[in-house]
Amino acid sequence: MLKGEQDILIKLKAGNQYGLKDLFELYHQGLCVFALKYVDEFQEAEDIVQETFVQFWEKKHYQSVSSSIKSYLYMTVQNKCLRRLEKQKKVRFENVEHFADQLINEDWDTDVLEERKRKLLIELDKLPPKGREVLEHIVFRGLKYKEVAEELDISINTVKTQFSRSLKQLRSSIDTIIILMW
Repeated sequence: MLKGEQDILIKLKAGNQYGLKDLFELYHQGLCVFALKYVDEFQEAEDIVQETFVQFWEKKHYQSVSSSIKSYLYMTVQNKCLRRLEKQKKVRFENVEHFADQLINEDWDTDVLEERKRKLLIELDKLPPKGREVLEHIVFRGLKYKEVAEELDISINTVKTQFSRSLKQLRSSIDTIIILMW
């Protein structure tokens, strides 16, 4: 477990809601992008991630986490997405069962990661300018929606919309984006 996760876990176990806030800020965006690998709409991805955090807090799932909170959250989001797809009778045959394990546990070869980044940059060049700018602020600079909105002088909803559209266009590169966000 990472040091930051240990600090968050101590806060959570003490009943301190700031631990949940810290956890949310640490993993929210990455989890939303990850959920888009399974669901079609960014709003749906955000709903699943929000539900995951609420249940994690309300049902005190943090009490039973013994290894990585990040792994737990990613696996929970994956399971929620798969259940939602099953309910909707949508099935994707993209080896989704192993996707989360690969992203969370794999040690990425530097050359492979560099090649993926190169391909991602080519795809980024194809995005509309505003969408690219929003995506770069969130993914490469690690800014939150509110920070991007303030810096670009646009609304938070516009940031979310531009981010969502960009991610849809980059669907084949979402795994690379997730890796870069970690």
